[in-house]
Amino acid sequence: MTPLRAGRTAGLAIVLLGLPATGQAQRFAVDVEPFGGSASIAFARSTASAVGVGLGVTLPELSWTIAPEGEKYEELAHLAAFYRGTAGPFETDIGLRMAAGDALACDASDCWPGFFAGIYTAFFAGWSHVRFGTRVVFGSFAESNAKRKTVVNISPILVRVAFGR
Repeated sequence: MTPLRAGRTAGLAIVLLGLPATGQAQRFAVDVEPFGGSASIAFARSTASAVGVGLGVTLPELSWTIAPEGEKYEELAHLAAFYRGTAGPFETDIGLRMAAGDALACDASDCWPGFFAGIYTAFFAGWSHVRFGTRVVFGSFAESNAKRKTVVNISPILVRVAFGR
């Protein structure tokens, strides 16, 4: 491992391991959708707000790709950083999202994963530990051949199961 890579790895470990030690309430969540899902951890900033990180995968089976038209967007792996606000039975996530994925309109073996960077918002309603919702993702997708596409994707069916305070 190179010194630069070791430094980045150690820095990430300090941030991720150090946050829970600050005494903040932690809440783990698993978001499940047909053919996809993600896991996240959020650290409370107040009784109604939190910040966190998540990772997961989204396949296009039951999501709607609004743009690029006629294609399906999939995330083979994504990483998100978000703000989560809660008001009674409602919960909203607003965040940044990076992913390796593809906008599916491949002709042959030229379909290599590209890079996505964008924003997302998710809205949920339900109970303290189980909520139902939807998510909208908007951003730019760079294909392996350096072409860029604007992506707008809606995941209409999400179930969030949360653990912790």
